[in-house]
Amino acid sequence: MNSFIVVAETVHSTASDSLPDIGVIELRNYLLKPGMRDKFTHYFETNLIAPQEESDAYPLGQYNVKEALIIFSGFAGFVV
Repeated sequence: MNSFIVVAETVHSTASDSLPDIGVIELRNYLLKPGMRDKFTHYFETNLIAPQEESDAYPLGQYNVKEALIIFSGFAGFVV
């Protein structure tokens, strides 16, 4: 059995004390081509956060996993 430790860094977080009672948290992991994570992070922040907010989702943050340079993760919350 292999084991590993994940160390993540926060890229962007919009969480605040004024969030409603969130009942569902979504985690999306994106598998990217090598060398594309910074470009995808910029694309995500400029093109995907506003549509999430417009659809009543609450973007909670995006994360990069330091040891996995081809993975980008994003969290969003939803009121149910």
